[in-house]
Amino acid sequence: MNSFKLQIITPQGKVFDSNAASAVFPGDKGEFGVLPGHSTLLSLLGPGLIEVTKENGEKESVAINWGYAEIDEQKAIVLVDNAIAVAGKTSGEIQKAIEKAHKLIEDAAASDSVLSVTAQKLKNIQK
Repeated sequence: MNSFKLQIITPQGKVFDSNAASAVFPGDKGEFGVLPGHSTLLSLLGPGLIEVTKENGEKESVAINWGYAEIDEQKAIVLVDNAIAVAGKTSGEIQKAIEKAHKLIEDAAASDSVLSVTAQKLKNIQK
């Protein structure tokens, strides 16, 4: 098995629904990674970025404010209060998504260090 099913769901609907080769989540106690075959886990998520590597090697990021991740050997289901996919077809669309993601994290972050780390990751997406 080289992938697992990843769904990121808000009250408004799915933000991400695809297979992933790996993902890094902003756990409330720090970041943690997930690979196919991961052991069962339920975790609280804090504000930050979910960084996904898809089966084809493409990388995607989704900014979240808070939520929960339920992970098992075959799938990861993420339920979050609010999320913004940091994506777009043009650099202008990507820039707008980054600005929205930064605002979401800024509103949710309890500490400047969370905001600082996330801001740096968002800058790296632009490159």
